[in-house]
Amino acid sequence: MNGAPISDEDFCALAEEVQAAASGLSESLSEFECLTAMGFLHFIRKGCDIVVLEVGMGGRLDSTNVIPPPEAVVITRLSLEHTAFLGDTLEKIAAEKAGVIKPGAPVILCAQNPEAEAVIHNKCAACGCHLLVTEETVRRSGDLFGQRMDYRDRKNLFLKLPGVYQCRNAAAVLDTVDILRSRGWSISEEAVETGLANVTWPGRFEVLRRSPLFLLDGAHNLDGVQALADSLAACLPETRLTFLMGVMADKDHRAMLDAIAPFAARFITVTPDSPRALASSMLAEEIQNRLGLPVRDAGTVEAGLILALAENGPVCAFGSLYQTAQIRSALLPMA
Repeated sequence: MNGAPISDEDFCALAEEVQAAASGLSESLSEFECLTAMGFLHFIRKGCDIVVLEVGMGGRLDSTNVIPPPEAVVITRLSLEHTAFLGDTLEKIAAEKAGVIKPGAPVILCAQNPEAEAVIHNKCAACGCHLLVTEETVRRSGDLFGQRMDYRDRKNLFLKLPGVYQCRNAAAVLDTVDILRSRGWSISEEAVETGLANVTWPGRFEVLRRSPLFLLDGAHNLDGVQALADSLAACLPETRLTFLMGVMADKDHRAMLDAIAPFAARFITVTPDSPRALASSMLAEEIQNRLGLPVRDAGTVEAGLILALAENGPVCAFGSLYQTAQIRSALLPMA
């Protein structure tokens, strides 16, 4: 809240309160449902004016969707994620996402697949909701430490986030600001510019070290890796990197490898700390057979990080969110 995490004392008190309430239910609550209830209680009791509430998965059946119509609904770029639960097409996933749309709540939608957009359009029409679809941004310049962009009537905005796809995210932010203003919220243009110029996104095309370069990206599916590749093409077009890579076994790691291969000098494979992880030895074998590039199987994330740093050249770690925090905490004290 206001940029600060909840205190340990408040967190523990809320956990005990929710646990006590949940003990009388016929069904047990998931960890996410408990945390959602704790968050709601915390925000209410602290008197928050406004809450940015992100769904856990999908939307229609997500525990966050118990709220009344919000000030605005924002639906960002859709991808084929959690298909076992949400459906195996973008249209099916869009229908699940559209479940958060409620009468009276304006909707901001990132422009995307026409079939997926049509699903959102239809749900908005059925609920009588105003729909605003983002437009293309103009990226004026950029490097690893930020970029400048134009959007609608706003010109030459500085966005601290370097990934080229972040301009698309910023477009959704700017449209949301305008919608909130139309609903009576006072948000100055100075606040908008300051926010874009100072925003950080840990683990998302993040520079952890400048020399030699060490990039960290949480890209863990094909869409994410393609976004990473697009950003590398824009910011480091002539650079070949050492990729420190670990993935979950249920991801399309072969397509991920194909997308990132043009930027690779070599790979170091690791097994993220998760029962769902693909063994680093299997990933290394796949890289050797599929790409024919140099690869070393490090096993653990710790060992992989040591090998990557020993290369003394540009490194990019990606493939799983499970390893992101571990790499950050190990490398930031050395930056």
